[in-house]
Amino acid sequence: MFPSSDFSFSPSSLFSAYASLTGFLMLFRSMLHDFVPEKLRSYFSSLLDRFFTPKSKYLTVIIDENFGLNRNQVFDAAEMYLRSKIGPETERLRVGKIPKQKHFTISIERGEEILDTFEESEVKWSYVQSENEKGDKVKRYYELTFEKKLRDKVLNSYLSHVVAESEEIKRNLRVVKLYSRDVYASDDDDGMAGGNWGCINLEHPSTFDTLAMDPNAKKKIIDDLERFLKRKEFYKRVGKAWKRGYLLYGPPGTGKSSLIAAMANYLKFDVFDLELSSIYDNGELKRVLLSTTNRSILVIEDIDCNAEVRDREAENQEDEQIKGKVTLSGILNFIDGLWSSFGDERIIVFTTNHKERLDPALLRPGRMDVHINMSYCTGLGFRTLVSNYLGLDGLNHPLCEEIEALVDSTEVTPAELAEELMQDDDTDVFLRGVISFVEKRKVERSKTCKATDDDDKQNGSLDCVKKKKKAGKQKGKGKAYASLTGFLMLFRSLFNDIVPERLRSYITDLLNRGVPPEQNRTIYIEKGEEILDTFENSELRWTYVESENEASQKEKRYYELTFEKKLRDKVMNSYLSHVVAESEEIKRDLRAVKLYSRDVRASKDDDGMAGAGWGCINLEHPSTFETLAMDPGAKKKIIDDMERFLKRREFYKRVGKAWKRGYLLYGPPGTGKSSLIAAMANYLKFDVFDLELSSIYENAQLKSILLSTTNRSILVIEDIDCSSAEVVDREADEYQEYEEGYYGRVTLSGLLNFVDGLWSSFGDERIIVFTTNHKERLDPALLRPGRMDMHINMSYCTGLGFRTLVSNYLGLGGLNHPLCEEIEALIDSTEVTPAELAEELMQEDDTDVVLRGVVSFVENRKVEISKTKELEGSTCRKLDGDDKHNVSSTNDLKKTKKKKKGGKGKAKGN
Repeated sequence: MFPSSDFSFSPSSLFSAYASLTGFLMLFRSMLHDFVPEKLRSYFSSLLDRFFTPKSKYLTVIIDENFGLNRNQVFDAAEMYLRSKIGPETERLRVGKIPKQKHFTISIERGEEILDTFEESEVKWSYVQSENEKGDKVKRYYELTFEKKLRDKVLNSYLSHVVAESEEIKRNLRVVKLYSRDVYASDDDDGMAGGNWGCINLEHPSTFDTLAMDPNAKKKIIDDLERFLKRKEFYKRVGKAWKRGYLLYGPPGTGKSSLIAAMANYLKFDVFDLELSSIYDNGELKRVLLSTTNRSILVIEDIDCNAEVRDREAENQEDEQIKGKVTLSGILNFIDGLWSSFGDERIIVFTTNHKERLDPALLRPGRMDVHINMSYCTGLGFRTLVSNYLGLDGLNHPLCEEIEALVDSTEVTPAELAEELMQDDDTDVFLRGVISFVEKRKVERSKTCKATDDDDKQNGSLDCVKKKKKAGKQKGKGKAYASLTGFLMLFRSLFNDIVPERLRSYITDLLNRGVPPEQNRTIYIEKGEEILDTFENSELRWTYVESENEASQKEKRYYELTFEKKLRDKVMNSYLSHVVAESEEIKRDLRAVKLYSRDVRASKDDDGMAGAGWGCINLEHPSTFETLAMDPGAKKKIIDDMERFLKRREFYKRVGKAWKRGYLLYGPPGTGKSSLIAAMANYLKFDVFDLELSSIYENAQLKSILLSTTNRSILVIEDIDCSSAEVVDREADEYQEYEEGYYGRVTLSGLLNFVDGLWSSFGDERIIVFTTNHKERLDPALLRPGRMDMHINMSYCTGLGFRTLVSNYLGLGGLNHPLCEEIEALIDSTEVTPAELAEELMQEDDTDVVLRGVVSFVENRKVEISKTKELEGSTCRKLDGDDKHNVSSTNDLKKTKKKKKGGKGKAKGN
């Protein structure tokens, strides 16, 4: 009907028809956009999509990083939760770590997916990261995809499960914090900055397993803590605030601070250390206490040092001059008054060395619920120490049973025994040393008791006269020390006020000009370069990448570490830690040892200490152990002790002690104390922080300054006996007079709290060195092990010390000159310091002339010392004669008065 010829089209006609159709559609589309509203177009478009697109059985939930103007809690929870769900199929990961973190943070790279299972249902997580057109903003979110039938389960149960699991992970990873009002608040303070609290990580390794306490006493404390945690509803039902109070009392060195740290580590509770002396009044006390958090331990140490909480019924009111505005009423109002209901799950711990001084109102249940006697070590406590320090059970060594019996029969603290157990690596040597120490302590205690009894019985007039004379001398000494300290503090203050800051800075710059610039050069790889590394027979590849955002002109730099998937655990758990440790070691080797002081102007080379008020110069003191004029045996003992200290990080953690070591250098001036400190710093490659206690106003300032020091450092407090009245022996006769002339507020308690209290756990690998010319003046609480672990007598020079001087100054061996042997014998028989001998060895270039000069100098010194001793002897004999004359005169006077009194009585009777 229709011939085929009628339907034949030429290519040109087909192309023309297509072009016309395209033009018509473009015109139609343009008219549609112009005349049909956008909402109507969207409606028709969605209808077409629904008609032609098959329905998906999956639903995707978008979890943005931010929710409105706030951070999205679900995003943070997902980020934390997914770190524990990373599987072997993941190909790209992100790894990071900040200096304060102990563990590496791992997250997935964008585009990666993670499959998770919840109640036999599978869900899929995807991490997405997109930039805006300008490239200056990055949008981060997670996509959670699952079957639509699981919607209610996911929204009502699964997301709550993710948030709960993330909170548990955070609690397990979170480090317990130690808060103080004397620490600068920072970004890591968990919101405490607003309450004037700053914090550091509480890294004290003490646990209930490491405490040298009676096992039954430890169990009783743990059971009490457990009951407290489980009784939230019980406290609510009986109408009590969910709080618990503990009083730890006993002599110094018995482990009060260690017990607090063990409680915090056991409960995972933060610790708030409150210094009552820094609180102005009850109002400030209330504001400070209300800014603490739940699940925390409030610690008030040495509560008896606050006059207002002492027993108000006591007759002895010698300390009335300590009038703080914080009253007993103010403290009690927070413990169990109306304000005690603020917050939940809180523990309050008080410590004291003298329970009998406390007011009974503070001791009653509801305020101090549990009283724990931290007494001297027992045999059972010694078993714990032996197990921790030596890895022995109490009965695994024949000497242990003997030691336990000795410990039970004398007064010795766990700190003293712990120090004895650290003296050597040989177990037999250890334990024999402990026996010797405990027996010696037992004899000392008995002698002390006997001497005390004898002193009480002696009431003779001669002793009274002597005591008065001695007291007068000591009073004069005390006032002299106080005057000297006051003068030095006044001079320093006037110098800072009168001398312009620019002039002081100019002088500091002049001193720093002598410091040579660093000669090290930095070498790094170019972008795109690769480096192969081998770790435990496994190969890894590092690649350095640089990428630039064209829109924002920002450069992004990162390293890619590639390895086989089967090595993932080894890399994450071991290799990255190895890389960080090796880099720290390299930095330490390249770095110059620094000498820090608060009196030196901070500069850009201060390694971050400038913000904490420390300035530094390079420590270029050439002293080494080879150049020290000391007995070789004494030098070896010090070196061995430091080497043991460096190797014992895990040991200190196992026994529950802070990784610190204390040294006391004592002896007359010129015996090389400063040179020994420099030799220790050069040997260990430790920085030195030189602290002038006289420039510290109060404990709060002392704490903030000490916390700004670094790890691997030596803190030096020179002339500790001249720094503060509070560190002088408080039992000495001159103490009261010395204290009256001292107006500073740095106390012994404040210093000891950093040395071996809760704050001693801050930082690792630290050495504290005290120096003094008069060891006998120091308070016994400062001298005990755990504070000053090793006492080093820097005495006068010996013959062996002189050999070292001759070798260093003249290049001679001790026996290479005929005069050396004679000089050594002379030196051993007199008192001469290494500094004096060193000066004599520098007088001439001729060896013979120098050594003859030394002989002459030592002989003259020997004569001078003998004359001085004779003079002192005659003076003592004269004083004894005067004392006897005074006694006889006093007795005659008494007899005369009695006769007169008797005569008057007779006359009156008549």
